[in-house]
Amino acid sequence: MIASQRHSQCSEPSTRAMAEAMRTPSYLALLEGGELRRRANEALELLKHGGFFADRLGDGASATPDSPPCDDGTQARLHSCGPLHDGESCLRGGRGSAAIFPSGCDLRCVGCQNWRTRWVGGGIEVQPDELAALMLQLQAMGYHNVNLINPGRIVVPFLQALAIAAENGLHIPIIYTSCGYESLARLRLLESIVDIYILTLKYSDPGHAHTYSQASNYVDVSRSAAREMHRQVGDLVLDLDGLARRGLIVRHLVLPNGIAGADDTFRFVARNISTGTAVNVRHDYEPRFRTRCHPAMDRQPSRQEVAEAVRAAARHGLYRFDKGSLAHRFLARS
Repeated sequence: MIASQRHSQCSEPSTRAMAEAMRTPSYLALLEGGELRRRANEALELLKHGGFFADRLGDGASATPDSPPCDDGTQARLHSCGPLHDGESCLRGGRGSAAIFPSGCDLRCVGCQNWRTRWVGGGIEVQPDELAALMLQLQAMGYHNVNLINPGRIVVPFLQALAIAAENGLHIPIIYTSCGYESLARLRLLESIVDIYILTLKYSDPGHAHTYSQASNYVDVSRSAAREMHRQVGDLVLDLDGLARRGLIVRHLVLPNGIAGADDTFRFVARNISTGTAVNVRHDYEPRFRTRCHPAMDRQPSRQEVAEAVRAAARHGLYRFDKGSLAHRFLARS
């Protein structure tokens, strides 16, 4: 029997004591003494002195002339917000996960699925107090959590807003959904603030990362980010209602022609993170934006390619798949 058939859920429910303890988001403990506000000030200083963005680290980074205009990191520019209708069931629960979509991105992916948001930019600039009010409004609407989608460029205003929101009653978990192109300094500012990290490991080959996302140092950067995220929050833990309360979820978007490198990615996760890592093998890639100029990326992955990616995860001992995922259904039939 393959390892994935032992437990094919996003996570095993925690004990009652652990579940109750984790009902309080980590950031609330930082309210006392003004630590949340100090963390926001620290982030602003880091932004001023460099090291805040992975694409400014130096070796292998590749800013290009056609990179989209982006903010300097001091302002929050939002494209949209609203409920997430896909993703892991342990995040959505019965009332949904509230997503906030900033504009811009640290990567320049030729097959970007949201290129109008990430490449073109735009959106509405909001002040920290307005972002705080938005998070409080989403909480009042009943969502289980606030899910920041690829928010690296708004970490400073987010931390400023979180301090305001927490002081005014925000008490639901913060999810940080990342493309993996993160500086460690930026992530360390989020320790004891973010309860759940969702990390997409996009590539295992630097050449592919350079060709398709203009980030030749992506593999090293994203794997360092994975280690740091897991150090902060550990393996995923669910409460007794099956909702995620704390931990890391690793996503892997299957790309055609083996471009994403599933086997090497899952080998890394199993050996360097944890075989208990919650994994989501995504099969929803569609060729968009500039993929016509890159024939290897200009089609959806085949069912066989997706199945092989799932088998690769299982082969390396990973077994915690979301119940509603294709991987779960595939392995249930195996």
